[in-house]
Amino acid sequence: MDYLETGLIASYRQALTSLHQAGAPLRRARVHAQGLRGDKADAT
Repeated sequence: MDYLETGLIASYRQALTSLHQAGAPLRRARVHAQGLRGDKADAT
């Protein structure tokens, strides 16, 4: 793993970007599963 010196804001952005990318497959699977069931996230 490379070392990169950054400021607080850039470091926070990099962490959030990494988490967002790591969670993308889970979000896609969730949307796909909801589509198969016919559920909507905001439906009550």
